[in-house]
Amino acid sequence: MSLYPAIADATLTLLRSYQSGAVYGVNNSGHYDWSVRNGDREHSAVVGMWQRSQFGDTLNGRAAFGKRQEMHYPRISLLVAIGQAENGDDAAVIAAIDRASDVIVYLNRYQRLNNATNVKRAEVVGMGVPELIGSPRSERVTHARVDVDLQVLCEITLDVVEGAQ
Repeated sequence: MSLYPAIADATLTLLRSYQSGAVYGVNNSGHYDWSVRNGDREHSAVVGMWQRSQFGDTLNGRAAFGKRQEMHYPRISLLVAIGQAENGDDAAVIAAIDRASDVIVYLNRYQRLNNATNVKRAEVVGMGVPELIGSPRSERVTHARVDVDLQVLCEITLDVVEGAQ
């Protein structure tokens, strides 16, 4: 069983504790739930994956010494509502970049996703180019989006079973 669901939960929980929970909560952040941007909050966030997970005994040049390794790649898409931003698109893009920069500084302080189970190392590995996005039902631009990409290395001990069961 993959640890990805636990990693996604830990990432979302850590994001929701950013600025003591004043920015992201259950109503404006979630896993693959783009409807969170429809609320009345200026900022919202969606946690997903940006690359397929990897499994092995030696990932990223680091030996596991009898343990199984998993590498997961969560992405946090940070969104700023255009209608909420003073001066429209430009201000929303700048606000999204600023928020992403602040979130990166915050996440870098928690190199094990706040001591999430089985996490050996979590690091921010990229910040996306800002883009303007809208609703699939209309052509109106509604949000500025900046992605923050993480790489999370996990190790688990397996109960190895040999022979037929």
